[in-house]
Amino acid sequence: FALDSAGVLSAGKLEGTAVLSNGVVVPSVGTRRIALENVGLARSLLVQADGTTYIGSGNDGKIWKLVGDVPTLFASTGELLVASLAIDADGTLYAGTLPKGKIFAIDKQGKVGLFAQPKDAEHVWDLVYDARRKTLFAATGPQGKVFAIDPKGKAELYFASKASHVMSLALDKTGRLYAGTSEDALLLRIDAPGRAEVVYDFEGNEITAIAERDGKYRVKGQPLWPGRYPLEALNEIKQTLGPYNFQALYQCSPILTENQEFKPAWYKYIAQDELDMMETTNYLTVDTAMS
Repeated sequence: FALDSAGVLSAGKLEGTAVLSNGVVVPSVGTRRIALENVGLARSLLVQADGTTYIGSGNDGKIWKLVGDVPTLFASTGELLVASLAIDADGTLYAGTLPKGKIFAIDKQGKVGLFAQPKDAEHVWDLVYDARRKTLFAATGPQGKVFAIDPKGKAELYFASKASHVMSLALDKTGRLYAGTSEDALLLRIDAPGRAEVVYDFEGNEITAIAERDGKYRVKGQPLWPGRYPLEALNEIKQTLGPYNFQALYQCSPILTENQEFKPAWYKYIAQDELDMMETTNYLTVDTAMS
């Protein structure tokens, strides 16, 4: 038989391997089972750079700490379920729970304290910490709201979706916030408080997780759809269109990073209460898109 493309391998069965977009076969992820004693449900997972893993569980709201293959009880919230976990730059662990929508802060010794309880939230489905803004974002239900929580635990509404639940959150490398919803399974990019754009409308009824990273099983620089646009064709298109137009039309990013007049690293973020104490002038500009 002829093995001349990655698609040919789809007729076979992969065991412990994966196929990259260029046809290279590499070892895939492995799985093994680690039991948590008397735990009915493991709902949330947070893996640290050193491999230490925190696991949020139910039905008694406990958090387990996994080092290697050895789990130990780290903290107990007293709630029904720990549905989400996040950690800040100082090592404080945050746990979002249900059914009362409470968010707890846990120090390195496992001491638990109530940190925030966003208004009208019953479920805290996801948490993500933005170190630049020193803000904890919380995805909640049943009113489909995202809250921004300052270091003192003050929770303010950041975005209200039309869904019953915002199920997942993620930050990209530039600090942009993404959210996944229930019902219509929309992936939203939240550009500012109260303002969001639909990035994609997925099939299904909810988005339960979002990851922003280079694909593990696609070589960097390889085309996403080589059967339609091989790399050579994309390079020719880029030469014809020029880098700006190519970036806009084929990369969905109309501004080249190296050509940005305002670099993301220059931005300074402050809390709302700090802004309220400043004497500022507000300006509004409108682009009517008319010519």
